[in-house]
Amino acid sequence: MSLSALQSVMQQLHWWLENATKCKRKVNQGGFDTTLSTDASTLGWGACALDQVTAGQWSPAETGQHINILELKAVFMGLQSQMCKEKQNCHIKILSDNTTTVSYLKNMGGTHSLTCNEIARSMAVVY
Repeated sequence: MSLSALQSVMQQLHWWLENATKCKRKVNQGGFDTTLSTDASTLGWGACALDQVTAGQWSPAETGQHINILELKAVFMGLQSQMCKEKQNCHIKILSDNTTTVSYLKNMGGTHSLTCNEIARSMAVVY
């Protein structure tokens, strides 16, 4: 194993040691308080909850990112939007057509993409 790979593994382990008790993921078999639908393309993103809609365009740097990264960012932007910003201690159902996004959210991260992992981990701690 190379030194950089070992350092990456150590950073991941350190993150889990620091944040495992802070993660907000709770298993809830009950109903949902809100359903947030999100989608992304290489041009921009959109999210809707109930009768509210929000959307935005990606920066020039973001448009070149992989669609899986953009889809995860769309969820993050939807959660940060005004329609979800005020919600606390509630269960928000996320609807995404991207299976990678669903997997990274369910598992609070993953191992295939470091960028997707970082986005999902930041949501796991904040939300």
